[in-house]
Parts: sequence; structure tokens; C-alpha cells
Amino acid sequence: MVKGSEFIVLNTKPRWLDNFAILNVRLKAQIKNLLPTETANVLTGMVLGGSSDISIETKENFAANGLSHLLSVSGTHLLLLASFLKLFLKGLKKRWHNIVLLILLAVYACICGLRPPVVRAWAMTVMLLWGDGERASKGNILCLLCIVFVICNPVCILDLGFQLSFGAAAGLLWLLEPLKNKLERILEFSSTIRESVSVTLAAQLATLPILVGNFYVIPVISVFSNLLLVPILEIATILTILGMLMSFLFFPLGQLSLNWANWLVEQALALASLLKEVPLGNLVVGELPLFCA
Repeated sequence: MVKGSEFIVLNTKPRWLDNFAILNVRLKAQIKNLLPTETANVLTGMVLGGSSDISIETKENFAANGLSHLLSVSGTHLLLLASFLKLFLKGLKKRWHNIVLLILLAVYACICGLRPPVVRAWAMTVMLLWGDGERASKGNILCLLCIVFVICNPVCILDLGFQLSFGAAAGLLWLLEPLKNKLERILEFSSTIRESVSVTLAAQLATLPILVGNFYVIPVISVFSNLLLVPILEIATILTILGMLMSFLFFPLGQLSLNWANWLVEQALALASLLKEVPLGNLVVGELPLFCA
């Protein structure tokens, strides 16, 4: 020890948010100890936030398919988790049902580190749950959320993730129903496929000007990628959450659930790599004049 140096302990008790960070690290370590490296990195990124450990190749494959947002906690994942939690809260009255649901999602957001994308995702979920069912009401909440975010951090309006998040939410609010009605004539045979196609197109069309303006590319393949890969990754996300919970109660069941999630992610990674090579999957259009938006 250097002569004359001393240690001063300022605070030995962690803050309340530090406890969530510790839990996040422990849960990530649990998944990484049980699964192969790459699939474990993808699953921890999707379920617990943070994509720094995911390989560059995987990130490039998902980016080429317009699915980069799925590699970290996003609004898609929180809505999926909200739907899953609703199954356990059916007995509550609607008002208390939504309050409990939002508290549980807030706890989950804290475990994920309250990063800006996670906070945005939680806010979007609040908007979709708390509106009175009419697009105008939910649209007002969406605009209010946007204003609050900009007031708190004016620079965020220049952030691409911020633009895409609110753009996709706006697409789901104002384009989803018209697209469903249009597709009823074309896809009469399956309401499930019609719903999936409508959701994908609504989000894609709303964010297309932003994507073209920043990357000069029209992601044609992303419509098919969303239809094929999103359901697989959503199931893998739920299986991972169940696996983490069951590992504390009955380890073999938790391990089994995580193994299924691992297998699904492996299939998704293989499909993403295959779809990336589809000819004309991404049309390079170059820089366009502003009026083209």
C-alpha cells in the first residue's frame, strides 16, 4: 500500500435501483451458464436488455431483416409480457387489473436498467393499455408522452431509436385498422395471418420515411422477416422468462424451458442469415429529396 493513502467508505448500502441491477446481472449469468454463448447473448439481450455481447454477424443479419429492435428490450416484448401477465390477472377489476399490470411492467423495466429504450417501451405500453379504446384517446396520450420525453431531454428528438419508437406506435394507432379492412378481401382465409400482416405493414409504413432518410434503403424483406421471425422470437422470450422463474422453483423444468428457447433462437438465427441473402431484399435508393417523405 502507498504510504499515506487511506480508504474512505462513503456508503455501504446499495440504492434501491442498485438492487435491480444486481438481480439483472445474476439472471444474465444464470442464462449464460445454462445455454450456448450466442443464443444466451441474444436471449439476455431480448429479455434483460443490453446487446453489447451479441456478435457483429448476428446484429448485421437482424439489421438486414429490419429486426434490430428485437435484440434488446422493446415495446414488442413489453406488450408480449403484458399479454402474458393478463392471464394471471383476469380475476381483478379492469381498473386494478391495469394498475397492477403497469406496476409489474415498471418493476421489469427497473430490472432491465431503465435505459431510454426500455423507458420508451414501458411508456408505449402505458399508452396502449390506458387509452379508453379509441384511437383519438390513445393518440393524445402518445403525443403527450412524446412532449414529456422531449421536455426532459430535447436532444432525444434527434435519436433514431426515439423516432422509430414513436413512428411505429403512431403507425399501429392510425394505420392498423385501415390496413386490416383492406386486407380482409385479400386474406379472407385466416384472421391470424391478416392480423400479423397488418401489424407488420402498419409499423413498417409509418417508419419507412425515417429508414429511407437515414439508411437510403427500402427494406422489402423485412415484411416477410417479421412474419417468420417475430413469432419465433416472441415464443422464445416467453419461454426464457418462464425458464428463469421455474429455475427458482423446480430446476429441471426451468432448464427444459430454456432449452426450448435456445432451440427456437437457433432456428431464428439460421433463418435471419438465409433471408439476408435473398436478392433485392433491400432496395438501395440513395438520398431522396425531402418532399418524397
